[in-house]
Amino acid sequence: METVRNGGYVEGHETVRMKKRGEIIHISLNVSPIIDAEGTIIGASAIGIDITARKKVEEELRESEAQFRQLAESLPQLVWMAGPDGPSPT
Repeated sequence: METVRNGGYVEGHETVRMKKRGEIIHISLNVSPIIDAEGTIIGASAIGIDITARKKVEEELRESEAQFRQLAESLPQLVWMAGPDGPSPT
């Protein structure tokens, strides 16, 4: 809020909130100052976007990458990949 008090704009600030029924949701906030005709900051305007689904997909991707990395590191032999030009060692 200090940024907004100084006339700045906050974009994409991620935070976690709880709904009335106890459900946790992830929110991305954009906040800007409201300035009167004299240039005095008289309030703030905030727009919140629910990014819970995006956060879930990001976590699933991290878990998938970790599983793949663990599998690749546990392979004791040399692994070969084939591309359009034929096999190449990795």
